[in-house]
Amino acid sequence: MTIKSAGEHVDATRLVALEAVRGWAAILVFVSHFMLAFTPITHGLLKPEAAGLIGTPFFALVNGTAAVTLFFVLSGFVLTYRALETRALEPLARSAVKRWPRLVFPILLVNLASGGVAAAGLYFNHDLSIYTGSDWLTWFFKDYSLNNDHLLHAGAEGALWTFVNGSAYYNSNLWTIW
Repeated sequence: MTIKSAGEHVDATRLVALEAVRGWAAILVFVSHFMLAFTPITHGLLKPEAAGLIGTPFFALVNGTAAVTLFFVLSGFVLTYRALETRALEPLARSAVKRWPRLVFPILLVNLASGGVAAAGLYFNHDLSIYTGSDWLTWFFKDYSLNNDHLLHAGAEGALWTFVNGSAYYNSNLWTIW
């Protein structure tokens, strides 16, 4: 069943308000990561002694940890809503099977791009952390010993290992997939 709204068809089974909250949570995570990388003192999470936003009501606007939690809770509900409503597991299983190809191709592309950047020696997050004071930036991409094998490792991670064992070396955001 569809509802016509402003000239568009909208799936009535979609929970648009919850999808919108998921979108806002994703934006908050982006803002939090940006601040952790470029203004860690203002953010305050990793340097609470510096009197940043942490501990103030404004921290709610940049609290990426809370936003990730909210995103996961809403995602769990939104993605299982139809199965819960009908008490049938078949739509849930079908959705999971359909979701993997939709995830693997973009993940593989991003991982290969990251592997290419690594192979070219173009990751400068550790150098940048010196200027921004961000310890957070130093947590990523530490192993330069793979040299020309970066594309192979990045491809294997994006196509398989992220889904099997949670590997997220070339794209740290992939910890959410496993």
